Amino acid sequence: MDIPKAMVEINSRTILDYRINWLKNQGVTHFILALGYQKDLIKKHIIRKYECLGFDFADEDENNLVGTAGAIKNAMQFVKSDKVFVTNVDDITKVSLEELENVGTNTICLARFRSPFGMVHTDEAGNVLRFEEKPMLDNWASCGFYYLNKNIELPINGSIEYDVFPNIPLKAYKYYDKWVTVNSKLDIANAERELFEHKVLAFDVDGTITESGQVISDDENRPVFIESHPLNIVAFANMVFKSSEISDLMATLSRPIKGDLYTRIV
Repeated sequence: MDIPKAMVEINSRTILDYRINWLKNQGVTHFILALGYQKDLIKKHIIRKYECLGFDFADEDENNLVGTAGAIKNAMQFVKSDKVFVTNVDDITKVSLEELENVGTNTICLARFRSPFGMVHTDEAGNVLRFEEKPMLDNWASCGFYYLNKNIELPINGSIEYDVFPNIPLKAYKYYDKWVTVNSKLDIANAERELFEHKVLAFDVDGTITESGQVISDDENRPVFIESHPLNIVAFANMVFKSSEISDLMATLSRPIKGDLYTRIV
């Protein structure tokens, strides 16, 4: 069954959940969702999972879509202040709202992006010097996050980036952290790798969780052993192993195990 992009799951969480939780953790309590395709499915998800937050829904006819500018215009009727943050659901970022506010309204967030192809470097004589696998480019692109004045002039139908931004004074905020886009099945696979959160759990002898936190990684972003008390823990993917002796952990290394196993002890 086809589902709206907002409900596509990355590591068992919807794209929409990533966006809402990041904004909620920065103090946002009022959300306005511009909805079209299968809007009722999204509404049910919101009502079930986020009853403690405030939501308004700016519905549009999925058979007569009005573009990003038109959708934002429809959503503006629910805005309670003179400024508003706007984000695409399929551009997952960690933009700091505080830093964005300091730049001012009518600001577009920019991020560098990775080449979809490997690069070949040559000298002036045409000799190949080296290959570079999908490098980060020096160019900047819109990463789908804006800070707008509520009174910005918007068309009933059109694109925010092609029909609005070229016609108004705009400021740029350069964002240097992770930017994950979800537009294809390949993007979903890449996003699952980019957004995977390694966790470590410390157990007491009776199985009670006594401590949790982020896993330490080595230079190649592989998880590593962490020494916890009273037990030593090995954790990868969604599985957790526990052992009272470090020798048990070392023995595990000699057996093939599916997953990203810890690679060293710190």
